[in-house]
Amino acid sequence: MLSLPAHITSSGGLGFLGALTLLFVGLKLTGYIDWSWWWVLSPLIATWSLSLIALTAGILWAWRRGRFRFSDIPQFIRQTPVFLRVAVAIVVLVPTMTAILLGVFLT
Repeated sequence: MLSLPAHITSSGGLGFLGALTLLFVGLKLTGYIDWSWWWVLSPLIATWSLSLIALTAGILWAWRRGRFRFSDIPQFIRQTPVFLRVAVAIVVLVPTMTAILLGVFLT
């Protein structure tokens, strides 16, 4: 089993925005609020949006400083273990598709 060095801590759990999203979904499903699903899922959508903006800004910053070349991406992907690629795809695709489906079918 992998272990983290002593100076690195691992945090897990729901977090404030996750709990807020669950609260909004529960209130929407029980009929206490009559909001659009876009508003109900807005804490989750805001988190994804800010993460995507931060990732894009970091890549552009590294590229501008010459520490990142877009041609290195295929090499990096080939070196990444398959299970990690699948895990990242699941972590990115499942929430995104859930938000899209909820937005399309439940509005």
